[in-house]
Amino acid sequence: MLLLNLSPIYKKCGLLLRKSSSLEKELDLNKSKFEYINMNLMIDYNNHLLLLFKINENKLEKFKKSFDYEFIKNKLENENNKNEKEVCYYCGKLTNKNKNFINEIFKGEMIEVGEINKMEILGIDYVNNNYNFFILPKQSVNELIKVGDTHEIISEKININLKKDLYPFILVNVLEGISIYRVESKDKVIKLSGNSFGSTTLMSLLNLTCGYDDAENIAKDAIIGNNKEIDLSVGDIYGGDYSNFSLDSDIIASSFGKIGIKDAEKLDKKDIAKSLIILYASITTHAASLQSKKEGINKILLVGDPFDNNLLLLQLFQTYTEYFSNNKVQQSFNDYTDYFEIIGMFQELNNKNFS
Repeated sequence: MLLLNLSPIYKKCGLLLRKSSSLEKELDLNKSKFEYINMNLMIDYNNHLLLLFKINENKLEKFKKSFDYEFIKNKLENENNKNEKEVCYYCGKLTNKNKNFINEIFKGEMIEVGEINKMEILGIDYVNNNYNFFILPKQSVNELIKVGDTHEIISEKININLKKDLYPFILVNVLEGISIYRVESKDKVIKLSGNSFGSTTLMSLLNLTCGYDDAENIAKDAIIGNNKEIDLSVGDIYGGDYSNFSLDSDIIASSFGKIGIKDAEKLDKKDIAKSLIILYASITTHAASLQSKKEGINKILLVGDPFDNNLLLLQLFQTYTEYFSNNKVQQSFNDYTDYFEIIGMFQELNNKNFS
């Protein structure tokens, strides 16, 4: 069985297979061959394995040449009874573009499971009951939100348990624009606000300015980029630190503030990626922190980010959230964030008629 979230650019997918010793052995023998299926994020549930992967719709031909594609096709053909029509369950909008995309990789009946946000929250609820969330070590805003290329990327993850303390929380979906929700329970969600600058906007801007077509490359380049020639710093304005507000001289004062006085054609795309990533994190967390303060809720969960839990971006999200909320709000993360809606779809099907 195939589960799909028909989101823009990246299609989040789940391949649901009946668990067996032969399947587990096959997965173990071939684990080094998988490029798309994340072998570290398998869900083992009710005698089934849920394998998670995502496909860049702009690089479909590359996917079709992969070991993963042949593996998925074979499993779907073998697990499906010859007299039954193949079925693909989906959430999201079934546009003509999405129909064409699916027909390229899968032939069968399309059945909608439910609305994306509902599936995400079901997935969050399941993951929260079975896995830990995590935060990163605290960092000073003066150490992270700055110009230059000396950002220290912290890889340490501090596990936290939200099993008895998840609800209520602020859900921030950054998939297309930014949509912010108050989540009282898995069955009660209230839309609060949003804006039009989401991850799809970010990727489109970087495609337009630098030719990027892959979130993974954007994230890697942003880590090593140097935004000193792009962003205007406190020091550029005041000649040094702004001690009245405890702002170091290299803190960003104006994103892209130097573009008007620089030769844009000579700028490195890695530097542009870093500047836009920082701006994206600032816009997202500022909007979320304001709603969190207004609602009196101290937990924020973010979904829809296509950057594979990139550590620079997670540090920016967490540090900006702490900065904007005076350390009163916690941004929490999870390894399964990319696939909450796929896991939620499985839960929805299981609750209805799947066995």
